[in-house]
Amino acid sequence: MRRPKLLLVAVALAACGLAAPSSPAPAKAPKPKKLRVTVLDTLSHAPLYIAEEEGFFADEGLAIDGLTFRDTAAALPGLAAGDIDVYLGTIGPNVLNLIARAGNVKLVVARSGQRPEGCAAYAIVAKRELVESGRLKRPADLRGLRIGTERTSANFYVISALLEAGGLTLDDVEASNVPPRLKPEAFERDLLDVSTSSEPWMTRMVESGSAAVWLPTRDIVPGFQYGVMLFGPRLLEDDRESGRRFVTAYLRGVRQYARDGKTDRHVAIVAQRLRLDADFVRRTCWPYHPPDGHVDRDSLDRYQTWAVKAGFLDRKLAADEVWDRSFVDHANAVLDRRE
Repeated sequence: MRRPKLLLVAVALAACGLAAPSSPAPAKAPKPKKLRVTVLDTLSHAPLYIAEEEGFFADEGLAIDGLTFRDTAAALPGLAAGDIDVYLGTIGPNVLNLIARAGNVKLVVARSGQRPEGCAAYAIVAKRELVESGRLKRPADLRGLRIGTERTSANFYVISALLEAGGLTLDDVEASNVPPRLKPEAFERDLLDVSTSSEPWMTRMVESGSAAVWLPTRDIVPGFQYGVMLFGPRLLEDDRESGRRFVTAYLRGVRQYARDGKTDRHVAIVAQRLRLDADFVRRTCWPYHPPDGHVDRDSLDRYQTWAVKAGFLDRKLAADEVWDRSFVDHANAVLDRRE
């Protein structure tokens, strides 16, 4: 007779709105925090693409809101204004001047640099006939040629060093400003003789026959570390925890990129993001990225010495004025514990 009484009690409680408590509904996972990040169709962004596709940012509770720029230098004002959170680009006078004047922007991760040997992902290319004919053998042979560069980027530093090695100045050549993505067409239309180039545009020019690799940039400016990641005020001042999480996810992608190289998975990710054929992507030279994200202080010092001499900077900045290393130190400690 006990079971019916228990049943009657349960029915009575339910009728009074006092039903026995049920299991709580599972808590909803918080929405990932969106960060606005500059992206460019270049192989130097491969670690970012890998980290995103592998879910490393999601693991840190973050999501990437990619902002595409044909020239990432155009994103710098938005970075200082707080409209952009993360800038991926190259070192340049505009970057250092912004850091010096804005006060709320800093370099946080060193990205692409140069391998001391092996394939060159960043090089001086020239019209094939100039290289094959022997017309172009040494820097002094650049006199009178048409050279493509960009004054606000790392490329101008390389070209300046190349001209200086030949005892030349800009007055001795015909220099013009040509964005990287337009260089293949400029060579095909016979508008350029010599230029800096990086991947994937370099392989495209070489395979089309319009240009040939003449000199790796490491032969001109050895050890030059040209790729940078900058944070704006949101991650540098207001939400440093999200900044630490971003760098942790990013360096996790860099470590996998450096360790595994051109796996089928990596090639597929990069090809899809750059809208390129996978076989073509496999043939390109993939840029070197320091796995720890540390800035090469000597490279930064040499670049600033040149920029001050050229009149692009008022003064050299101390390394800690330029680089907030706390983000990479935190990320490397976290990743080392996990491994």
